[in-house]
Amino acid sequence: MLEINQLHKEYGRITAVNELSLRVPRGSVFGLLGPNGSGKTTTLGMVLGVIRPTRGSFRWFGELPTPQQRKRVGAILEKPNFYPGFSARKNLELVAMIKEKGRDRIDAVLRQVGLYERQHDPFRTYSLGMKQRLAIGSALLADPEVLILDEPTNGLDPAGIADIRELIRDIAAMGKTIILASHLLDEVQKVCTDFAVLQQGHLIHTGPVAGQEQEVVFELDAPDQEGLLEVLPLVPGYLSHQQEDAYVSLTVASGTLPEQINAFLAERSLFLSHLSVHHRTLEQQFMEILSQHA
Repeated sequence: MLEINQLHKEYGRITAVNELSLRVPRGSVFGLLGPNGSGKTTTLGMVLGVIRPTRGSFRWFGELPTPQQRKRVGAILEKPNFYPGFSARKNLELVAMIKEKGRDRIDAVLRQVGLYERQHDPFRTYSLGMKQRLAIGSALLADPEVLILDEPTNGLDPAGIADIRELIRDIAAMGKTIILASHLLDEVQKVCTDFAVLQQGHLIHTGPVAGQEQEVVFELDAPDQEGLLEVLPLVPGYLSHQQEDAYVSLTVASGTLPEQINAFLAERSLFLSHLSVHHRTLEQQFMEILSQHA
């Protein structure tokens, strides 16, 4: 859907994006992660044609960018910005006029973003979450193939974040490709299929979200601590272990079940008094990735 090749952007002595190459699969929900100043918004600005690259190139739909292709991409790069005294419907009518689109999709879009019942209320009376949903609705008005969202849940309360999360899932279920820039890693893990990590303009990691959980950490305790420590390297799927204050931390390959560990130890007359499992989150992996490239 989107192919970026050696894209580079400099502002004087500052390099915002450094020789970035990246591919966004068609039909994916692609998370673009990174701390503030990592180059996420600059990258999105370049592929949308609002920021001129210093060098490098990108292709939409397998072709070099054209104004006609840009119409196939919906985007929100800034905070929601509509006429405060106008209703949601009136604001969408203006968007349709600017985009030279008919008004026939307004009802469907208002229903999709959950604002149909509030369509005649002034924009200024909306909560931040409702304003964000209207912004997503305006991006969907032209029925784009790709939707780009820059920090769509920024500043929202937990209920607002959950609403946007479900809306993103609904849009993805329609077969649209979504590119989502965010620093809320837990939310990215819940909605994205693929992700990339940027740091100081460099791409330092990319891959599928589902494939990131390659290991699981168990907390173990047993009356016979010495015997437990001796046999842990023989546990199926063993990767490493570490003695903590109150328990032993055992890291094993993903897919290793707690009952397998319990049975393995019981066969050797080692009976656990404590066993709990801790799956590594995307946030933990993200911090590890950043620390490796510090």
